[in-house]
Amino acid sequence: MFVDTLTVMLIGLAMGLALGAFYFFFRAREDEKMLNSLIVPAFVVGLFDFIAGFIMSFSWPLPGAYNLLFGDPLLLFGLIMIMTSVAYYKKMNL
Repeated sequence: MFVDTLTVMLIGLAMGLALGAFYFFFRAREDEKMLNSLIVPAFVVGLFDFIAGFIMSFSWPLPGAYNLLFGDPLLLFGLIMIMTSVAYYKKMNL
């Protein structure tokens, strides 16, 4: 069975961006209950993006420099999602 790594990574990126959009939507409505429900999905998607970017950065499954173009930004995006979800869980003032 063939699994395209780039497609899986872009799906993870889209899920992370959708969670970010939900965050801003619920923040504008000042709905703390819904904001707290986004913590676990944001952590899981961030962890998935971090691992996918890490694997892409070290295994180089794509031709040429496309591994750096897609892998490293996804790794950083996943790391940012993990850090912000943990900070929001601990009620840190961002």
